[in-house]
Amino acid sequence: MKIVALDPGVTTGYAVGHIDDGLMTVRAGQEVWSHQELWAQLHMAEPDAIVCESFEYRNSKQRAGLVLYSCELIGIVHLFCSPSY
Repeated sequence: MKIVALDPGVTTGYAVGHIDDGLMTVRAGQEVWSHQELWAQLHMAEPDAIVCESFEYRNSKQRAGLVLYSCELIGIVHLFCSPSY
C-alpha cells in the first residue's frame, strides 16, 4: 500500500509511505510544484490513499499578502481523487 500525505502551499510538504508485509517506510521532503507538476507527481506516485491538509479561510477581511495558492493545489488533489466518468 502506498500513502501520500500533502501540506500544499507555495512550498508543499509531502510524505510518501509504503506499507509492505507490515513494515512501513517513509520518505518526506518539500517541493515547489506548479499545478501541472503536482498533477504529474500524483500520477507517477499512483497512491492507494492521499491525506491532504484542508484550507479554512477564517478572516472576513482580506489581509495584505494573503496567498491562496494552497487552495488551488488542494483542488488539484480533489480532481485527482474524483472518479473518472
